[in-house]
Amino acid sequence: MSTAHSKHYMKICNQYYLKNLEVMKLDLPTIKIKITEKCNLECSYCIQAKRKNMLRELNDIHSLKRLFQQLPKKWIVSFTGGEPLFHPNFENIIQEVIKFNHYIKI
Repeated sequence: MSTAHSKHYMKICNQYYLKNLEVMKLDLPTIKIKITEKCNLECSYCIQAKRKNMLRELNDIHSLKRLFQQLPKKWIVSFTGGEPLFHPNFENIIQEVIKFNHYIKI
């Protein structure tokens, strides 16, 4: 993924991320979702750097949409990985989180 794409995705998340700084002070439930194992770093301590030929991605966007819809009230949806911005459908996933009024954490 190019730097331009990363900046574009972060711009989408920016208004929700700033709110997250305040939200983190609240006691809201958090769900962590590992959407990809892809990463552009090769940290010596990371097992994923050694498993490049076995990296997986979460591709069932419809299941994620149902999950976001079923979460009661507001939740913090934390995306992990690898590097979440490398997921090919990252923008669509973020739009679904926003659609159901949850907060984003990357």
